[in-house]
Amino acid sequence: MKISKLLPALTIQNRPALLLLALLMLSSASPTIAGAQTLWKANPASGEWTNTANWIGAPSGALLEFSNSTITTLTNSFSADTLFGGVLFDAGAPAYTLTGNSVTFPYTNGTSYPAGIIDNSTSSILISVPITLNNDLPVVVSNAASTLTISGPMNDGGLGAGVSLSGSGTLAITGNNSYIGYTTVEGGSGNTLSVSGGIWYLE
Repeated sequence: MKISKLLPALTIQNRPALLLLALLMLSSASPTIAGAQTLWKANPASGEWTNTANWIGAPSGALLEFSNSTITTLTNSFSADTLFGGVLFDAGAPAYTLTGNSVTFPYTNGTSYPAGIIDNSTSSILISVPITLNNDLPVVVSNAASTLTISGPMNDGGLGAGVSLSGSGTLAITGNNSYIGYTTVEGGSGNTLSVSGGIWYLE
């Protein structure tokens, strides 16, 4: 099922055979960027995340920042479910594709609020890595002309974690997801959520 151009503050609850729609009054605050942060280089040696020559700073456990780069198909070559603070795509970021092993985020160390996924680019970004949620995942797509696609399956291990969208752009969730928390579109920003894949029922 595909949902687009939803009403402001429309909330979706993602369960194995359930799509629950409800109206909520929500704030539009963006996630805070805090804690360790590392930048992907403009001229990396390869597309492998484990190659330390590709980064300014240490990536494991950090917020991963991507700006302009000569290599745009990147592979998470860390061990499956390695913890990261989240992902930030700068305004000048090209059309990245993130592939490879599963990641776990948003990572919190008790002192920093999770940044989640922040897309400030004007490009079409694809995240195909599987994602394990250990907390609610805030997603910001800033530009109205931008589409961020998460095709990697998302799960929360039964924790009840969810996904929230803010900003003016489009978030497309196309994977075979099993997280059981709410998928929330924060109102007042003109953003769009598209959900497809699996079998959904309205309640």
